[in-house]
Amino acid sequence: ANGDKFANEGMTANEACCVCGGGEQTRVCPPRVRKAYSDLNCAEREHFVNALAAFREERGEEWHSFVDTHFAQFTYAHGTSSFLHWHRWYLINFENALRSQEGFACLTIPFWDWEKESGREAEALPLRADTFGSAAGLSNVTAVPFAPWFCVEDGIVAGWNTSATPFVEMTPRRACLMRQNTVGNPGQEFVSEEVLAGLIASFANFSEFRPAFEGAPHANPHIFIGGHMATPWSPNDPLFWMHHANVDRVFSVWQDYFGHDEVPKPDLQEPEHYHAEIDDACEPAGCAPITPCPPGCSGLPGEPPEQGCPPPQFCQALCPEGCTGAPTETCPPCVALPPTVPICTNPQCNQNPLESMGLDAPMRFWGPTPPGPPPEPGVPPPAPVTPSWLEGVVTIRDMHSILDMPRPADSYSYGNDALAHRLGKPLKGDWDLVVPAAAEGEPADHCDAPQPCILQCGTKVPHGWT
Repeated sequence: ANGDKFANEGMTANEACCVCGGGEQTRVCPPRVRKAYSDLNCAEREHFVNALAAFREERGEEWHSFVDTHFAQFTYAHGTSSFLHWHRWYLINFENALRSQEGFACLTIPFWDWEKESGREAEALPLRADTFGSAAGLSNVTAVPFAPWFCVEDGIVAGWNTSATPFVEMTPRRACLMRQNTVGNPGQEFVSEEVLAGLIASFANFSEFRPAFEGAPHANPHIFIGGHMATPWSPNDPLFWMHHANVDRVFSVWQDYFGHDEVPKPDLQEPEHYHAEIDDACEPAGCAPITPCPPGCSGLPGEPPEQGCPPPQFCQALCPEGCTGAPTETCPPCVALPPTVPICTNPQCNQNPLESMGLDAPMRFWGPTPPGPPPEPGVPPPAPVTPSWLEGVVTIRDMHSILDMPRPADSYSYGNDALAHRLGKPLKGDWDLVVPAAAEGEPADHCDAPQPCILQCGTKVPHGWT
């Protein structure tokens, strides 16, 4: 009777039998190891999909607060030296949020090793109707500015309501996660494993590696999937989390390859291990980063160029007088505009890579201020909405090593890393988790065939216990 419950809690057969026999079973999670999504068996994939679906359904406000934080800190956490370190802390806290659910205490986010799917992006393993939504399960959204974006109509994301983002005001398909899947568009192919390994080996300094990796290798999956994934609200799409687990894993392989992960945190140096670059191309005093959109412009992508609209920058805030929105400022967070007030930005602004991004400067994780009119004079603005998981002080130095996180229980590693093997360098133990090879004659995708196995307490079938 409790078979499904035991399975959802990730119990082994022996653990379930212990409980069945009247004993008590205490779960102690093993060390965190993030595995490739392609290495997960059917039950493991289903376990991860269920964790995402349950969190999205039962704790939707918390999910949206993660999305909103990514939007609010978009210019801080992208195109700057904080990119990799910021997302490392962001991801581990989302993983902790998933693990806080009953039945998912030992879950880790798998990494989507998209480099193995270069050249066959439309058949990528996560794009399936029974998991994250297929490339075929899309319906057209014709409302400007979203053509040629599509609603995903199958998988766990079918019917998801993304109305917590400003997209809700721009399209009649309000309960809709959007994608594009730009098959055949040149320049949007996933970077191959060979190219990715070459990139890792080519740049020994962080100052060179970070911008090279943040470009096409990181960006192309975002652009190819399109829709929400191609915007600052990309965490709306569950593919985001596996994609950025892979981004973090590549960063970790790069650190491991050059031995940077062995450098004690007090001894970190620029530009080898981190580089807080300063870019004076945009003088904040000369910018007008937030201005009303011209008539007929929405500030979002997809607008016909003949309308003369400025490039979209996805801003949704109004800065206090005397503030520009530049990340180096000490101004309070900008007040959010109602979604019905479209705004555009000067694309040359908000690009300063932040003098405050030194190794020991606290990273920024606060979310946007709640929507509403600016407060009355003398009235403090409402506090930004920040996920409780992200509250507290964490620095870039703190995020240097996945094996030495600020909270020891958060430390993790990546398993069976084919990319590290391709680099041909002796591997440290943190990479060398061996996943058993498929038996002769077994399908490459384990989920495509029945896989009954007789266990001590009953029969485990692909989708439950009996």
